[in-house]
This record gives sequence, structure tokens and C-alpha cells, in this order.
Amino acid sequence: MKTELSQSQRRLLYALSFLLILNGLFFYGFVRDGLWALIAVGLVFLARRIGPVNLTTLAVAFTAVTGLLLAGAALWDFDEQIYQDPGSRLSTLDTDGLPNYKKERQVAMLQPFGDLKRIAPPDLEFDLESREVRFKTDALGFRNERGYHGQPFVLVGDSFVLGSGNTQEENLTGQLLRDYGVDTYNLAFPTDLKGYVQNIEKLASRHGADFKAILFLYEGNDFTDKANWLERNGYHRLKWNARQWMRAYKRWFWTTNLYRYTWFAYRYLKTDLSNSHMVDVIPLGERRVAISQGYTGVARRTDYTAPVYFAKALAEVKDRIDRLVFIPAKYRVLSGLVDPAESLPNRQWEAVQSLGKALDLPVTDLTGALVEENKRLFEKNGALVFWTDDTHWNPKGIAVAARALCGAVPKLKCRGASATAAGKVSAISEN
Repeated sequence: MKTELSQSQRRLLYALSFLLILNGLFFYGFVRDGLWALIAVGLVFLARRIGPVNLTTLAVAFTAVTGLLLAGAALWDFDEQIYQDPGSRLSTLDTDGLPNYKKERQVAMLQPFGDLKRIAPPDLEFDLESREVRFKTDALGFRNERGYHGQPFVLVGDSFVLGSGNTQEENLTGQLLRDYGVDTYNLAFPTDLKGYVQNIEKLASRHGADFKAILFLYEGNDFTDKANWLERNGYHRLKWNARQWMRAYKRWFWTTNLYRYTWFAYRYLKTDLSNSHMVDVIPLGERRVAISQGYTGVARRTDYTAPVYFAKALAEVKDRIDRLVFIPAKYRVLSGLVDPAESLPNRQWEAVQSLGKALDLPVTDLTGALVEENKRLFEKNGALVFWTDDTHWNPKGIAVAARALCGAVPKLKCRGASATAAGKVSAISEN
């Protein structure tokens, strides 16, 4: 005889089913927010059609399959087959839920190409540059040979400061130590300005505030315009805040191998099937150089105002910041060789100057030094200060930044460095 479920039992089964299915979907990287919401709505109609018992059976089966996939992804490590760079292999979240790298790890590998190859259409041809890359992290998950040990200066910024695409000895921290005898701590991670502030606060909470941060801002993606739009629009600001809350909730799911592998597959297929171009190719002599279309668009902006939260966030750690340093986009450095007649606007650098003035912080622009050295190298032997297949500077470009810092920041006490050796750097102090 069939037993009829009570109303409370039906509700319990429905709640359990929705909980299992909707949370289980977070393990799959191809389930983006829109698809997740669509499935959630679809479950409501499915539940009405098949009833609580069948829906619970479906939910348990889905959970069991997901559990098996989680175990398989954890047991069989496909990182070497999937990820072509060390940073992607080591990416994770720290105990505070902030993006970081796995602690006290080392990866040494041949990186076959730069980041632009990964997002370029398969048939787009440009020069590829393979390189040996060693990537080592410390006890906090940052890219250092050893943990923080009282260095007076820390370097804060995104993947440029981190040294993406470059081996450990050639990143900014490595070159400053090797060539100038300056021991700095690398506190860089590819995040945003709020993330930079959080990393400064994290280091200060663990080791005290007896250090000064040199904060680098990259033209390509540190100068968001979305925040300005959100500040003006209440509905979209509410929507953005809800999405940020969801991101915070899903952070643990993102650390699993199942999510990482399915996200990689989704991103790969999306890039492969997309007709939109994210990468352009410019000819320079006999070389074909890839550039990010989006970052080039940022360099060509004719109007930009930094979001209000920029100054507010930096004000929280102002006493720990020595200066702000502007890193130009790749196209800005190469444009003089591509089209000498083109005069690019400089709205992002102007935003840095405004921030420096508002916070009473000195600011430094690396553009002039990079342009000058790039022109010299290209005319000499066709070399560049950026990788041909990457967003980022190569060891030659990093060397320019190291010299520039030594010239702009006397307190670094660089060995054998002087202001004249630093190249033509715009170092503007409002102090």
C-alpha cells in the first residue's frame, strides 16, 4: 500500500533536493551564473512534474556522480597536461578566501608560449617564445625564495610584478637582488586594487607594519571603468553586490580539481569556438607580435576617471605605501614603432597622478624608460622589452623597471645605481 507523504515531509525532500543539486552545480566550471539560475528555475517546474520522491532520487544520483568525479579529479592530477604555466597550476585560495598560490611549492617547467596564445584564435599566427620558468612560493603563498624576513620594501601589484611568464631569478624581486643588492619582498598577485590593499594588510597583520609598499598599477586592467558605472546606477550596484556575495560563497568550490578542470575545458572551448578576436597581431620588422585587443583599447581611452573607491581603499594603507608606479600597456610601448604618428591619450597615468596628489604620495611612470629601451633594442637587433606572445614584459623590460626604481627611490639604496642610470623616468612627487 502506497504511503502518502505529509506536507512537511514533501517540503523537506524538496529542500534537500534543491540543496544537493544547486550546490553540486558549483563544482562544475562550465555552469556560469546565468546557466545556474536557469537550472534553478527549471528545477521548480521539474519538481512540480515528477514529485518530491523522484526529485530526491535524481538529486542523490547527481550528488553520487559528482562525488565520484571529485574523487577521480583529486586522485588523478592532470595539471601538467592542462596548464601551460606554473602560476595556473599553483592558483588557489588562502584561509581568508583570498586568491593566492599554494604555499611552499616549486614548479619548474618549459612554458611553451605566453598568455596571449591561450586566448588567441587557433589560426592566428604570431611569433611564439618558449622559455624555462621556475616558480617558487613561500609560507604565505607569494612568489619568494623564502618568507618575509624584515625587508624594508615590499613590491605590490599584479602579474607584471609577480613576473608572469618569467623565471624566478628574472622577476623584479630577483633582478633587484641580483643586480642591485636590494632585498625586497614580492607581495604581488593578479587581482585588483582592493586585493592589493588586502595583501598589504595581510602582511602587516602577520609581520607588523614596519615596511613600505611600492604599489604598481598596470594600465591594462587595474583601471576599471565598471566601478564608475556601478557607482552611478543603484540597480546595477545591487546586482553587482549580489554577484560578489555569490562569488564569496563559491570560493571553496573553486579550489577543487573538478572545478578547475571543467572551468579550463569551458574556457578552452569558448575561446576555440568564439568568432570574437581578443588578440591582434602587429608586424615589427620580421617579427609578428601579439597584443591584447582589450588592453590596447584601454591605452586609447580618451576619457577616464578613477572610481571613488580607489582613493578610499588606498587611504586605508596610505602610511604603508612609499609610492605609486604606473606600468604601461604593451601597445603604448610599441606604438612608436608601429605608427610613429599616433599620439595616444594618457588617461590612466593622469589618474595615477590624481591619486598621488589626493593621497600625498609620489608617483612614477615607467613609460618613458620602457619606450626608450625598446627602441634602442629593436634598432640594435630586433629585440623587444615584451614577449612577442605575451601580455607581459620579458627580462629586458623588467631590467628597465629595476633601474627606474633605483633611480626614483633612493631609499632602496641600490648598489651602483644613480638617477642617471635609471633612464628617462617621470618621477613626480607631491610631498
